[in-house]
Amino acid sequence: MSVWILNREKFLKLTRRDQFDQVWNNILLLLQEDFRVKVNAVAIHGVIEEEICDFLKITEKLPLHVRFIEFMPFAGNHWQSKKVVTAAQMLELVKKDLEVIKLEDKKHDTAKKYQVPGFAGTFAFITTMSEHFCGECNRMRLTADGKIKNCLFGKEELDLLGALRKGEAVESLIRLAVSRKHAALGGQFSQDYLQANPDSIENRSMINIGG
Repeated sequence: MSVWILNREKFLKLTRRDQFDQVWNNILLLLQEDFRVKVNAVAIHGVIEEEICDFLKITEKLPLHVRFIEFMPFAGNHWQSKKVVTAAQMLELVKKDLEVIKLEDKKHDTAKKYQVPGFAGTFAFITTMSEHFCGECNRMRLTADGKIKNCLFGKEELDLLGALRKGEAVESLIRLAVSRKHAALGGQFSQDYLQANPDSIENRSMINIGG
């Protein structure tokens, strides 16, 4: 299937890698091997709007699951509230061109799922900024360097990898991480994202968090 409807120049600008074809071919390979493939797109104002429906059109024949993620503040990503495109705004743009149906969201889901009738794939919105789901979130994250975070926005991390290398039990560390979980957004900023101050947030960049 051709994906020329997607903007390869924008891919190069955002990733600084001329590897559009390699990424797409790997996605197709995963689908051929019956993997469930999710494609994440961070929604930044002035970047995502013109391609939202293009992303959905690639789900017509392919069972891809596209997820639009509201732009979230992390170290070094130059976040501003005015750059956030909310799920409601994106859905309004989608409905101008495509018919959509709401799919059932299961308990603890972090994404609100939809589908274009007759399409093989689905799409969803992760509404961290405009409609946080902290009260239902049961996720924890193991970072690329072996730290455990009880919230993606949390500044506290516990060294799980270090304990494992020492042959220590890690259950107590995991339970401690859970017990320290804040009520919302890692305790780092206001639940009204328009009032969030990115300079006051203590966290790593998403690239460094990984996991």
